[in-house]
Amino acid sequence: MTEQCAEIGHIPVIPRGGKPCSCGKSGCLETIASPAAIVEDALAILSEEETPVLWKLCREKSPAAPDIGDVLNAALGGDRGASAIVGRAVSALGAALKSVIYLLDPDKIVLYGHIFENAYYLFRLLSEMREGVDTRHAVVIEKSRYNLRLEDRAAGLLAVQAFLENGGVRP
Repeated sequence: MTEQCAEIGHIPVIPRGGKPCSCGKSGCLETIASPAAIVEDALAILSEEETPVLWKLCREKSPAAPDIGDVLNAALGGDRGASAIVGRAVSALGAALKSVIYLLDPDKIVLYGHIFENAYYLFRLLSEMREGVDTRHAVVIEKSRYNLRLEDRAAGLLAVQAFLENGGVRP
């Protein structure tokens, strides 16, 4: 079995237009489904009328800007605006993952990132993944057992890599 790793954040999920992405394109998955994009979308509609639960959470905090946990908690708490944003993100991520499944036919997809620590978000994503994938593609989808533990190690590896690529001289 060959193990492969992919970062799918720059798969285009909006055919034309969409928010600009850090990669220079627009309409990338990252512009819809990343935690930063979810928070940005929530901020765009944050009001007592459109996102009442999130509005209340923000009013109780200092500073008042929501973070990804606030948006997910508001969605879980029945906030329709926050739930719609999370639903759109989950749907986009689910569509991209389903494309990967049908294209590459992996045995397993391992999710890595802070957002997958949130039980509500993970539940919604796994529910989304149960729809639209046929039984011939019985792929296991799970959160990495190393979730949130690689950042410190990766920084050290990148420093060693830069050192070696630079001929053993500090950059």
